[in-house]
Amino acid sequence: MKKVGLYLDAGPACGGTYQYNHLMLEALSELPKSEYDCVVFYGSDHWESILKKNQIPGKRIHVPRPWQMMAGLWRRLSLPLALWHWVATYFHPLAKAMLKQQCAVWIFPSQDAYAYLMPVPSLAAVHDLMHRYETRFPEVGNKKEYARREYHYRNTCQWAKGILVDSNLGKQQAVESYQIAPNRCHVLPYIANRNIESIQPSHDFDNKYQLPEKYLFYPAQFWAHKNHENLLKAVALCKEDIPDIQLVLVGSPKNHYVSVVQLVADLHLQANVHFMGLIDEIDIPEFYRRARGLVMPTFFGPTNIPPLEAFALGCPVAISGIYGMKEQLGDAALYFDPFSPNSIEKQIKILWQNDGLCEELKEKGKKWRENSHFTQFYSKLSDIINKDFRVKPAHET
Repeated sequence: MKKVGLYLDAGPACGGTYQYNHLMLEALSELPKSEYDCVVFYGSDHWESILKKNQIPGKRIHVPRPWQMMAGLWRRLSLPLALWHWVATYFHPLAKAMLKQQCAVWIFPSQDAYAYLMPVPSLAAVHDLMHRYETRFPEVGNKKEYARREYHYRNTCQWAKGILVDSNLGKQQAVESYQIAPNRCHVLPYIANRNIESIQPSHDFDNKYQLPEKYLFYPAQFWAHKNHENLLKAVALCKEDIPDIQLVLVGSPKNHYVSVVQLVADLHLQANVHFMGLIDEIDIPEFYRRARGLVMPTFFGPTNIPPLEAFALGCPVAISGIYGMKEQLGDAALYFDPFSPNSIEKQIKILWQNDGLCEELKEKGKKWRENSHFTQFYSKLSDIINKDFRVKPAHET
């Protein structure tokens, strides 16, 4: 019997990281109960209802504000983490709770600081290192944010016993950035929520959203790196030949939201672009189902989760052809240059006008989904745990 812990922290506003938390929770819940004893702690109250709904036991561990402030001070003063671990072992409420469980490994899917602040064997996700590769974006590249991220990822890669990355390129970037031993870095590609096809929308979906009959879809927070700017410029170019083209955007009205709204006005796209805000989690699949296609011009990688959700829900995909996107999606998607509105425009027109190709892309996406079974994900996760973490029998805890 192998005892494995999972710490859930990200909420819905965290986008892909939140979906990855869901995926990891599903994976652990499917591991054979005769072989694994799984423990779930969570830091966000949001997870309480999800665990209850899925009949998965979990425990909320509250970390008092002074401990959070102390961790920040520790970082600013560059104090040694070995000393933090000693203090945490005896006094930190989360560390004490985790150590009491005596798990062979604690999995941290949110790429949060607890992956290196907790004195436990950790398997930590590193979703991207774009602060090193896309420094032109202030949300990751300004001096203060860059330093914060460097501290975070360097310590994660130093102190975590294992690192989870999304792709071969993600592994290459982690190894070259922080000199990780390659055998400590594990490629575990993203997959969409196992049950996403069966999720049904709220009963008043049509009244809540009033979607256009035909539209392109982009679910993304309004960060500069999400590249709404070039997407809107591409839509404006398309409008010359396709006056009724429609684009639906979802995401919290923050970050660069105001500037995106202003650009819509400047390009005279008010009748073509629809802002839906942060929508209910159960309604997201229906947006994909009804969409003509997903258009994702992001500058960040190495890979992303939305195209996998689109595959599962029969939504054709056009996406940036950079980083690990082609490794992730193969010939099941259309690719464009995210720097070029003309390149994006070309693929948008194909999605909008070519019925035959859209059906072909749907079929390829479906096959991709079938060939990336959920069982493969948790089987690979199980292999990583068994290979790289010394396990303790549950009866010894």
